Parts: sequence; structure tokens; C-alpha cells
Amino acid sequence: MEETRTITVELPAATVASFEAEVAAGHYPSLDAAVRAGLDELRAQAIIAEIGGAEALRKLVEEGRDDTDEGEDGEEFLARLYEKYDAMARARGE
Repeated sequence: MEETRTITVELPAATVASFEAEVAAGHYPSLDAAVRAGLDELRAQAIIAEIGGAEALRKLVEEGRDDTDEGEDGEEFLARLYEKYDAMARARGE
């Protein structure tokens, strides 16, 4: 589990009410979760701005979709990974 720290912040009453409404509506399990989601959204917006905005992000996604290099098959990769760790466990006598 990720380490957490407790902090105290002062927010406008309307902001707190907005978070409480999100929790009451069932969108988040707690005020902590609602605030974390808000901070995550701010970070996401900052990343999008850093790469040049929403249109630049769309272009990168499109480039990824158009990439014809299929790479490695996921099922084959996982099968090799399972075999590797099974062999390691057998070697340890597990």
C-alpha cells in the first residue's frame, strides 16, 4: 500500500460542498478519494498541456493506433513469464 501523509488544507465552503456532493452521489467512496481524483485530474491536465494540448495527445494516440508493428503477442509473453517463475519456484522446492 502506498504511504500516505495527513495534511490540513483550507478550502472554500463551496468547494467542500462540491466534494461532499460527489461522495453523497456515490461517485467516490470518501472525501479523501474525491480530493485525490481532483489532484489526479490536475496532473493529467498538466501532462496534456506539456505535450502540446489535447490535439497533440489525439495525434499521438492516432499514431499509436496506426503503428503497424504488432510487437509481441501478450498471451505468449505471459505464458513464458509464468513458465519462468514456475521453474524458479520448482528450483526452490516450492
